[in-house]
Amino acid sequence: MDGKSKTAHQNIKRKPIRWHLLILLAILLVFMAISYGVRTSTYLQLRLNPKLSDLGEFLGGSFEYTNIHAMGMTGIILSHVKFRPAFDGAHAIDLGTVTIYPALWGMVYGDLNASAVELNNVKVDWEFSHQNSGDAEWIKYLLQRLNEQDLVSEVSVVSYEEESALPKLICRSCHLNAVLPGDYQIEVSVPEQTLDVYSVHDKEIQFSGSSFKTCLLDIKDKTSDCMEMSLEAIRFDEPVHAVNLSIRDLHSHGIRIDQMKLDSVSFSHNHERTHLYIDSGSIHCQLLEDSIFTKIAGTYELDFDQLELVHEIEAQRIGIGGSFIEQEQSLATIYGGYHLKDQKLALTLEAQQFDLAHYLKNTELSDKLVLNSFPVTGTIRFVWEPQHDLIWTDLDIGIADAVLSSPMIAKDEISGLYANLMMQLWINPGEKTIVTNPSHVFIGDIPLDFTFQRQRLDQDDYQVDLIVQSIGESDGFLRSLPKGFAPALEGYELTGPYRFQIALSYKDSNLDALRLAADFELDQVQTVKYDPRSDFERLKGDAFMIRINTASIPLTIGPRDPNWVKFYDLPRETAYAFVASEDTRFFSHQGFDLRAIRASLIADLKADKVVRGGSTISQQVVKNLFLNQDKTISRKFQEAFLTWQMEQKLPKIRIFEFYLNLAQWAKDTYGIKAAAQFYFNKNVNQLTLRESLFLVAILPNPIIFGKQYADNNLSSSRINKMLMVGTFLRDAKRISSDTWEEAIPLIREGKISDRPRPVIE
Repeated sequence: MDGKSKTAHQNIKRKPIRWHLLILLAILLVFMAISYGVRTSTYLQLRLNPKLSDLGEFLGGSFEYTNIHAMGMTGIILSHVKFRPAFDGAHAIDLGTVTIYPALWGMVYGDLNASAVELNNVKVDWEFSHQNSGDAEWIKYLLQRLNEQDLVSEVSVVSYEEESALPKLICRSCHLNAVLPGDYQIEVSVPEQTLDVYSVHDKEIQFSGSSFKTCLLDIKDKTSDCMEMSLEAIRFDEPVHAVNLSIRDLHSHGIRIDQMKLDSVSFSHNHERTHLYIDSGSIHCQLLEDSIFTKIAGTYELDFDQLELVHEIEAQRIGIGGSFIEQEQSLATIYGGYHLKDQKLALTLEAQQFDLAHYLKNTELSDKLVLNSFPVTGTIRFVWEPQHDLIWTDLDIGIADAVLSSPMIAKDEISGLYANLMMQLWINPGEKTIVTNPSHVFIGDIPLDFTFQRQRLDQDDYQVDLIVQSIGESDGFLRSLPKGFAPALEGYELTGPYRFQIALSYKDSNLDALRLAADFELDQVQTVKYDPRSDFERLKGDAFMIRINTASIPLTIGPRDPNWVKFYDLPRETAYAFVASEDTRFFSHQGFDLRAIRASLIADLKADKVVRGGSTISQQVVKNLFLNQDKTISRKFQEAFLTWQMEQKLPKIRIFEFYLNLAQWAKDTYGIKAAAQFYFNKNVNQLTLRESLFLVAILPNPIIFGKQYADNNLSSSRINKMLMVGTFLRDAKRISSDTWEEAIPLIREGKISDRPRPVIE
């Protein structure tokens, strides 16, 4: 084929292609013309107004707007949209700007059913302060209408995919305000939220977007309680069912809910009762000091498996029930009720190896008590009657292998605590009274029986009575103590029966008449094994040396040490002064002075804090030899036990020698020999009466008072103590009247010694 023929042939082939393009272009122009026509305001009004009219009639009102126009290829915008309920006094709902998104081809063939409806700047104001308000009448009508009609057939005017699907509703910057009965107002603010009614047959709505803020305002007091809330889905079955409801930052009446998550919530209501069931959830909340829960203020975390609330309307009663599961074998159930008319709350908690530590770890008590593991088995019953100002509690619980920490109890962690508690307790918060029935506690094999009461006598006076007793076998006593509570006693073994009883009684108005009685029967208790760290047998002779970790430096003392001072090396007045000041009955008691303990209790109660100790010289020796300066129950218990052991093994003179050779009188200065050298540059046997009284007076705070003496500024309290002890020695005929009369003016002038004062930086 030549060139001309080839060109002609190509031109013949191209002609049909050009006609196809022209036809396609013509169709496109027609489509655009039709599309433009259906996108005009007039056409959109013709298509949309009937649908809005039908929807308004169904909702019991009418829609209005000021302008309508198309947006892009698939959007319709209505401006200044309002819905006006057809009820006298009902407020119009301002829907702001409404954007409707039909299906892609809906704009072409005229079907304006929406796939999504977007609302911007919605504002709703309702008045519910009385039940016959226009807004209340409209809401009643709407609920009845939705309940009676088939939702699919009535609302399908905005359906596009299938008859059972409703459009996705998007609400941006939506606000609702409603005035409620009783001078309250509720405000709801939604930054952005999407409601997807994906299945009308199941009547389920799905939510997505930001959480919305809800506030309840007290119009009269001008206070408000607000919270952030979010919800994943809600199904309008019978009952109404909500999925993944979350509430945050709720603060009301001294209770703050930081976070509450409810995985599944069911709600039903009729004229007889309201029922709320929560399948599972968790709450992180705070009980503040300005709430009615002042005594248990703190932060709490709670996970629950099932929780049920029932409001019986006619009976005016609220019932509660729930279960909490920690592990497979750990279970707790709670049930009870609150009578609205009588204002009576009754709760019962039944636990099976249920660990309370998880729920109490963030309470205010955590500064004083940390529960690392606290498994509880048993029953706790609680009744609160606010009208009678009465709280009643009945406990029958067991604790198995608990682990806890408390700076009040012990320095280190305590583990392996086994205990049982049976107690009934009555509390009158208003009267500040407490009464217990005879109650029983077992700590391992240690039985403790006790009664306690604090009863009001008149406006400002109370009577307090406490009795504690224990009768048992000593071989299980130490073995029952939890690990870490008494480490210094772990090597001891006892045998034989014991019995003790302690009774305390006093009136607030007359603390000086406080009665304290203690009866210990330990004659049949035998020590069959000693802890090697506190073997008193080897401390009897004169060949031992013992190493002690003091508060500042390690110290080694004993009769073989050249700095050791024996009792008979002391001036007589020096020994008398220390006994008179520290423990007047030292040579007659068996390690404990009940009168000194009673005096300390009186002083502490008057000051409402610990201001005075009741330790004897024997107890101070045990503390300095084997224990530490910790102010804990653990240390005091070990101190008491070892004091009892020491008094059985060591003579009083040896105990007194330990006391004088262990005591601290200045920084890194321990023992009376070092004290005599430091303050007066003399041997201990050369101490005068005034110097001895000074060394007595600066205990137990020698660092402070020793510095005062070095600065020639000894406080009047130390001068007075020297005078008091000296007068006691004179009255007891431990020193002569002449000797004392000669010393008095010198002491009052602060002339303690004829030696130069020490230099203390």
